[in-house]
Amino acid sequence: MSEGWISIHRKIQDSSVWTNPEMLKLWLLCLMKASHKEQPHYIFDGKVVPLVAGEFITGRKVLAEEYNRGMTLKARVSESTIERWLKKFEKMQMLNIKKTTKYSVVTVINWHEYQRSEHQMNITCTSDEHHLNTINNDNKQQEQEEYKYINARASQFDFEQVAQEYKKTFPRKPLTDYIAQSMAEWINVFGGDSGIIRYALKNAAEYSADNFKYVERILEHWHESDVKTVEDAKAMIDEFEKRKRESNIFLGRKGIVAVDENLPVIPMIDWTKKG
Repeated sequence: MSEGWISIHRKIQDSSVWTNPEMLKLWLLCLMKASHKEQPHYIFDGKVVPLVAGEFITGRKVLAEEYNRGMTLKARVSESTIERWLKKFEKMQMLNIKKTTKYSVVTVINWHEYQRSEHQMNITCTSDEHHLNTINNDNKQQEQEEYKYINARASQFDFEQVAQEYKKTFPRKPLTDYIAQSMAEWINVFGGDSGIIRYALKNAAEYSADNFKYVERILEHWHESDVKTVEDAKAMIDEFEKRKRESNIFLGRKGIVAVDENLPVIPMIDWTKKG
């Protein structure tokens, strides 16, 4: 949907989404995809799916493709991260998600309150001011409570050790509020096990990673692979290294395969010489 425009309320600056530019981009994409009016005869996959204003139909893969369109491979965000952010929006009561076996219907909450025309907003501004302030205050309070909850979980499992491991891995990269919040959220994703985040940082250091995105890719891969503990992660790495060694042996890499002294020596021929 490339026509028309959307409204952004200044209160978004008070949201935790504002501090994460990648999440903010996803939220803007949701607003731009949402239908600006009722569509009772909307066609999706050959079937009629009625939509009301503020709703859109999508899927995890489709939304990730739209989000990453035109981005470099390094800057792209995985499908699992997109889904995790959508669930965060839902917890913050920014949207609702109704899933089916083939697609999801996403509803932007308070769409009618924020997406009216400027003329309509001016007419009803006085009567709605108290109502809008109540909604904003409720949302802001919920976001603050969620932020405290995340930090409480992180501190409970010794967030300071995670921060120290980050500084060892990236000594020249400052530990920003965004990265600290991301690490705290990852601790929650793995059920409060901060050891997994420290182990991911150590792995990133071994491969000379230059930014925290590398660590997030490791964590995303482990999460998608149903890794629950550090032991699970180590087992996955050991299996990867084993397959890598077997692949090297199969390819006959130097230093891997021992030379059999009984094999005949085949002289090298210089085919550039005549005669």
